[in-house]
Amino acid sequence: MRNSKQTTFDLNGPILSFATQPVGVASTGVGIGSTATSGIATFIGIATATFTTGVSSGSPTAPSNPASNTGIITYRWYEVGVGALSDSTYVTGTGTTTLTLTNLITPTDNQRQFYLTADYNPSAYGLPGVAVTVGSARSTGNAILEPVSSGISILTVYPLIEIIAQPSDTQTVINNNATISVNAGLTDSYFGDVTYQWYLNGLPLTDGIIQETTTIQGNTQQKQNINQTYTSDTSVTLTDATNVVITVAGGSGGNGGNDSGGSGGTGALARQGTLTYNNGSRTLTFLIGKRGNDGTSGNENAGGSGGSSSYARGGNGGGAGDSGWSGGGGGGGGATAVLDSTKPSSGPQVTIVASGGAGAGGGSLNRPSNVFIGIQGTGGGLGFGRAQAALQGRYDSPKAGNPGQSKGSGDGGGGGGGGGGASPSNFSPFGDGGAAGTDNSSGGQGGSGGASGFDSNYASFGFNGTGSTGDGYVNISYNGVVNIPTTVTATRTTTVSGSNTSTLTIKSDQVGVQTAICRISNPIATNNYVESNLVFFTTLSTTNQYKIQVESIGISDNATISNIDLFNGEYTFTSASGDPTSGRTTNYFSFYAPDRNINVEMDLYGGKGTTSGTNSGGEGGFSRIRFTMTQNTEYVIAGLTDTVGTPFIYRKGQLIACVGKGGNAGTTGRGGFGGGIGIAGDAGFGRDAGVGGALITAGNLGGDGVFGSLTSLVPTTPDTKATAPNGGRALKCTKGVYWRDQGVSACTDVGTVKFRLSDGVEVTNTASIARGYKAGYDIIQTAGRGSSNGGAGGNGATGGAGGQNGSGGGGGSGYTDGSITVVNTQLGGSTGNARVVLRYVS
Repeated sequence: MRNSKQTTFDLNGPILSFATQPVGVASTGVGIGSTATSGIATFIGIATATFTTGVSSGSPTAPSNPASNTGIITYRWYEVGVGALSDSTYVTGTGTTTLTLTNLITPTDNQRQFYLTADYNPSAYGLPGVAVTVGSARSTGNAILEPVSSGISILTVYPLIEIIAQPSDTQTVINNNATISVNAGLTDSYFGDVTYQWYLNGLPLTDGIIQETTTIQGNTQQKQNINQTYTSDTSVTLTDATNVVITVAGGSGGNGGNDSGGSGGTGALARQGTLTYNNGSRTLTFLIGKRGNDGTSGNENAGGSGGSSSYARGGNGGGAGDSGWSGGGGGGGGATAVLDSTKPSSGPQVTIVASGGAGAGGGSLNRPSNVFIGIQGTGGGLGFGRAQAALQGRYDSPKAGNPGQSKGSGDGGGGGGGGGGASPSNFSPFGDGGAAGTDNSSGGQGGSGGASGFDSNYASFGFNGTGSTGDGYVNISYNGVVNIPTTVTATRTTTVSGSNTSTLTIKSDQVGVQTAICRISNPIATNNYVESNLVFFTTLSTTNQYKIQVESIGISDNATISNIDLFNGEYTFTSASGDPTSGRTTNYFSFYAPDRNINVEMDLYGGKGTTSGTNSGGEGGFSRIRFTMTQNTEYVIAGLTDTVGTPFIYRKGQLIACVGKGGNAGTTGRGGFGGGIGIAGDAGFGRDAGVGGALITAGNLGGDGVFGSLTSLVPTTPDTKATAPNGGRALKCTKGVYWRDQGVSACTDVGTVKFRLSDGVEVTNTASIARGYKAGYDIIQTAGRGSSNGGAGGNGATGGAGGQNGSGGGGGSGYTDGSITVVNTQLGGSTGNARVVLRYVS
């Protein structure tokens, strides 16, 4: 007899299905590299387990009973092309019904695809911890055809508007066109393009003619009589001056302090003189001396400080004795000087000095101050007439006043400070301090005044001058040319086109300055619109020329020569393509300034990597730099070819700047972005993506290089070649072939010569200028090789590695040797072919 036992196990499990399918979500995005948690998307999916009525597997004749739902549904979110997701900083809920993504990046997160799987986990005889009665609770089997997957939902990340290159100030002459350009776009070209609206002087533009009445400010020159007094240090520019008369005064000395029964002396007068000065144009600088400070009644700190002067200050007055109480000496006055820009600059260019007066001595107990010790007996110093030799035909050294003596016998009064002045070689003493007094015997002695003088090559004077009290000063009177502001009203006609494009073309028929700004918009973009920098459009009446000669060199001994004037607008060097054997490909652009040194600004655009299917190639790096082109010195742009696709800029033979090319896309992943100057290349996308080119800091590129694994070029020792999929590293200076064979080292100049091709053939119509670039071997082919449908890396200072198994290649890195100014640099930003834009800057 067959043994029969009834169970509560359902042979058939539930049927899983999705009651709520996840749907596509759109969100704002943040830029590459941002750590913001804004940019949020949430996907929701909910599954149900449906049970059919049935019978127990142990009782085929039992009535149908509903199955018992003792299991649970588990969830897992997946990304198409990536696989199962796990929770991380910006991804949560990967094992629940709700997936939340934050820090959504534009463009990398746009069009990512997600789906949810549901699985039914049965539990025999109920859920854990739940009491059941055997024979009544029933357990279910696995769900039919589990796990089940939801439909695919697509993430849409709205782009940002970004300005890749700001417009620059521009100038032209009357009725000549100038262009003002802005390079902008969306971070994700999936959403189309941006629109432009230019504004001129704050008003929106439409193409056509603008007429307005404008007020032009100017100057007219008139000759007038000028009379001005200066009491602090000042510079005055004289233009075509006649009848020049200058009065100069130094600072007087300070008074001495008092003691009981002993009065301090009165500070000496400074020297003041009026001189006739040379006619003509010059800049005069006046250094004003101040009065010395009075002494006080007290101890060794009772002396007055000397008067200040940027030329020669006065000496400090002496303090009193330190064992009691008496009067301190007064400080000497500072000297006033006149300096002339036309006097040879091997000296201080002094032409007039008015000396400071000496400080008076302090009083002692029952004894007044003694007299001054100056030769003239006044302490006023040496006058202009007697000390003419102080300055005549030589370069004067200033003499600061010496301090007066302090701490006389007992509590004697302090000596007065000497006055500041010139330092004559044949008169002495001048500017000396006075001697201290003796308590109840003698007062402190006044100091000696400084020396005055003038250079008879510049000024004339007929007498010694007079005394002056108080602070010093300079008064100047002359007939000279002055600028008188004028206002002219005129009708200005401005003609514009391209008002709704990235490039505004503009001209005006009047001299003047106008302002321009561009508003860039897109209704889908997160930031909706952005405005460019405000720039100035200047119209001049005369042409300033900034000539550049460009030599476009291929493989023949004849270059294409272009003469351009940057005053007429910027010039673009574009990527070349064509048949190299026909000589139509430009391998190098050699350019120079034939007339003078020119300050230039250069925009460097790396080429965008190639696209594979729906996967985009990485954007090329972008940088804006400034430097001064030295006259008749060679500058070379290499790399604007199909095989390199990113610009390398050389001064003679030395690499001064480059940006990275974007990595190529693979069949399953995007290419990484190229780096701007000072920025490493970005890694590609996918499981086996190529890494980006490593950053090399300014000036640290080595003399030996490494070819990338993509190129077929063969290195010469000590240079090497990377193994696939790795990228290489460029050289700091070109080595060439012909010049290397001549024994010329990489960073050495080759003299004032014409350009030579790699085999030594002279390009006959190039100029003989200072050169150092050596063609034929430069190691700018640094990209890594991709495999199995992976994208190649981008060229750069260090090349990006190639992607494997359909993944994208890494972008190349940017670099500078530190000799140029980097105005702007960024990762990516270039969405077309490699190019270089050159413009003049003031």
